[in-house]
Order: sequence, then C-alpha cells, then structure tokens
Amino acid sequence: MGNWNDLSMRDRRDVMRLHLSHGINSLDDIRENYNTYDNGGQQSLYIGKKIKYNKFGDPISYDDGSQIEWGSSKSSDDIKAEQSKDIYGNTMIPKNIISTNSRTYYDPRQNATYLGSDWKGADGKWQDQTLAHENRHALQFKTGESNFDIAHNTDNSTYSKLLQPPLNISNDETYYGYHNRKGKEVDVDANIFGREHDTANFIPKQVLFNKQLDKDQYTNTNSLENQAQIYGDTGTNVFDNNKIKFASGGYIIKNK
Repeated sequence: MGNWNDLSMRDRRDVMRLHLSHGINSLDDIRENYNTYDNGGQQSLYIGKKIKYNKFGDPISYDDGSQIEWGSSKSSDDIKAEQSKDIYGNTMIPKNIISTNSRTYYDPRQNATYLGSDWKGADGKWQDQTLAHENRHALQFKTGESNFDIAHNTDNSTYSKLLQPPLNISNDETYYGYHNRKGKEVDVDANIFGREHDTANFIPKQVLFNKQLDKDQYTNTNSLENQAQIYGDTGTNVFDNNKIKFASGGYIIKNK
C-alpha cells in the first residue's frame, strides 16, 4: 500500500470525508493517521477520549482496549458523551445527554448534564473541559458544597451540615432553600453592583443577571461557577474558605 502522498486527489477526498464524519477535521491528523496505520501501527487521535481509528476514519477501539463495533454509526459527540471518566480521570457522576438546548447545563435533580449546541461541534479539548466543569457541579451537589454556608464555612455551616438534603422531588423553595449557594452568591454580586451603579435598581433582575452577573460568576473567586471553571480548565480543586472574592471588587470575609 502507498502512503498519503501516493493517493490521487479523489482518494484523498474520500479519506478526508470519512475522517470528517467522525469529527476529525485536521488535515495533519488525517494524513498522519493514514500513514501511521498504513505502516502497520494504530494512531490514537485526540478528539476528547482517545480512540484508535483505521486509515478510513472508522473507530476501532478505545485507548483502554475496549472495542468499538466496526462501522459504528455513533458520532464523536455520542462517543464522548458516553465517557465513564472526565478528562482528569475522575469518575463521571452525572449522565451526559445530548440535547437540543442552546446552552449546556447541569440539572442536579436529574443528575444529568444536558449538552447543548454550544458543546456539539466544538473542539475536543473544549468539550472535555466542559464535561469536567459539569462533573464538578455534580460533585458540589453530592458533597453539600452547593449549600452557601457549608461551602463558605459560615457560622451556620455546622447547622447546615446536620440538615438532611431535600429530595429531588421537593418543591423549588425547599430544594433551592438548601442548595442555595449560587443564588446567594449572585445576590451578593447584585448588591455590590447596585451600590456601585445608581441606575442598577431600575434594571430588571433577570436582565441584570443575563447581561452582567451570570458571566461574573465564572471569574468570581471561590464562587460555585468559578470553582467548577477552574477544575474544568486545569483539573485543580481550589477553594479558600477565608473569604469569597467577587469580580466587581467586593468580598465577604468568613464569619468567625
């Protein structure tokens, strides 16, 4: 068999089309995969979880040795969503469901991450980091870090730890009365923003959240979203119980 350089333009087109159908869109990866496999090896291409392909772009096995059925109709998105571990090797707590939503989010009551159009078709690294981010959210709800007092070790943390977490079927008031961390962190930011901007009180709260406070949560040190963001980006769990620092410049010092 010849290598990539020996292929006609028509043959190259066919090989590229098959690779693209499996989410492999780098010409260098396609060429390297074809040549490596042609020489008797099996090239592991990174598209999230490492999968071994034949030279036609068909998945043949995972990097852990488990087999994929030849000619599998599963897309790279489907395969990635079924991973049992996140990119950092920790067990995937939620089930991952590819959805028609525009934005990816974790639903604690269903213990499911709904992968939206922002996730589908994104590059493999970003997809993996997003899965890890949402996996960290699942751990927050599992360990009680979704409770403001427990997460920030306030004077009420001991009492909160004694409470029985509400059932998933509880009404919103009960459920999010316990899992209240993000709501309270957003309220703190809203109060700070209101003090710094006189016109903020005239802006509907939902509009203020959508335009400003939502994105702030991902950079506010030690917020629920920032904690998940750091893990998703680096695999590191960072949390400083001494204070919550906010992007708008304010902070809450831990109650003594």
